[in-house]
Amino acid sequence: MQRLHHLDYLRGLAAFSIMAFHYTTWTLGEQDASTLLGRFGIYGVSIFYVLSGLTLTYVYQHRFTPTLSFLKTFFKKRIFRIFPLLIMATILSVRMMDGPIDPVKLMLNVTGLFGFVSWDSYYATGVWSIGNELVFYCFFPLAIWLSRRSRIDWWGFLAGTFVLFLVYANWGYPSHSSFAYVGSVYTNPLNHLFLFCAGIALARYFPEKGLREIARVFILLVCVVLFVVLPVYGDRINLISGLPRVMLSLSCIGICFALFKWNRSIPSIPHKILLKLGEWSYSLYLMHPIVYHYTGVYNKTYFGFSETIRLNVSILLSIGLSGLVYHYFERFFVRLGAGKITWTPTKVVYPYYTGLPDPIRM
Repeated sequence: MQRLHHLDYLRGLAAFSIMAFHYTTWTLGEQDASTLLGRFGIYGVSIFYVLSGLTLTYVYQHRFTPTLSFLKTFFKKRIFRIFPLLIMATILSVRMMDGPIDPVKLMLNVTGLFGFVSWDSYYATGVWSIGNELVFYCFFPLAIWLSRRSRIDWWGFLAGTFVLFLVYANWGYPSHSSFAYVGSVYTNPLNHLFLFCAGIALARYFPEKGLREIARVFILLVCVVLFVVLPVYGDRINLISGLPRVMLSLSCIGICFALFKWNRSIPSIPHKILLKLGEWSYSLYLMHPIVYHYTGVYNKTYFGFSETIRLNVSILLSIGLSGLVYHYFERFFVRLGAGKITWTPTKVVYPYYTGLPDPIRM
C-alpha cells in the first residue's frame, strides 16, 4: 500500500505547531484568537483527528470484516501503538508533580479509560486528545460497517455527529466564559467526533486519484488563507464557538483533503525532514511538555540562561528526544503489536525485519 507522505508532513507540522504554541505561551504569555499560534494550539489537534480517521480508513476499509478476528487484530495494533508512550508520558508527568497523586485518576490514565468516563482528568499535557482518540477507535469499526451497509445509514450517522458538533459550538459553553474554564466541555470526545468521521468520509467516498492539480491547489490555498485570515479576536474561546468553529474546522478538513489528493513530490532534503517529523509526531506531542519542565529545572539550578534561549534549547531537545523515543521505544511496540517481533523474557526476535521503513503506521 502506497504511503501517504503528504499526510505525514501535515501530521509532523501539526505536532510542531502545537509545541510552538505551548512553548511561546509558557514563555511569553497567552496567545489570543487573532494569532496564528493561538489557532494552531487548538486546530493542530483537530487536524490530528481528521488525519486519524482518514488514514485508518485508507488502510483498513478493504480489509475490514465484521468478525472477532479482525477486531482483535485491529485493537491489538491500536493498544501497542498508543499505550506504551501514553503510560510513559503519564508516569513522567506524575513524577514532575509536587502534590498528592489520585490513585483512581492515575488508573484511569494508564488504562485509557479516562477518555470514556472522565476526559478532562489527565496528568500529561495534551493527553485529553489521546483519550478522545481511544473513543474514536471504538467508533471506527461501527462507522466502516455502516458505510458498507448503506450510504443512507452512513450519511445519517455523519450528519448526527455534525449536529453534535454544532450543538457544542453554539450552545456548549457558558456565556461570558473563557477558554481556560471550558475544558471539561471542550475536551468531550463527542465534541470532536465529527472531525474523525469527516476523515473517514474523505477516504471512504473520494477516490485517491481523480482530482485535477488546479483543483487541489485551489482547495489548499482557500483553506489555508481562510485559516490564517478569518477575523476572530479576543479570548480563544471565540475560536471554538459559533461560525468560527465551523469555518476553521472545515478549513482543516479541506487541507487534509487537498494533501490526501496531492501527488507531486518535493525536493529530497525537505521530504526527509518533514517525513521524520511526521514519524516522530506522537513522541513530539507527548514529550515536549516534559522536556520544557526539565529545561526549566536545570536552567534555574545550573545555567541561568534567558527564557528565549531556554525556549530554543527546548525545541531542539524535544525534536531530538522524539526521534530517539520513536526509533528505540515506539517502533519496538508497533512492530510487537503487528506480530513482526517475537518477545520472550530472554530474547527478542525480528523474524520479518527487512531494514525498510514501515508503511503507514497503523
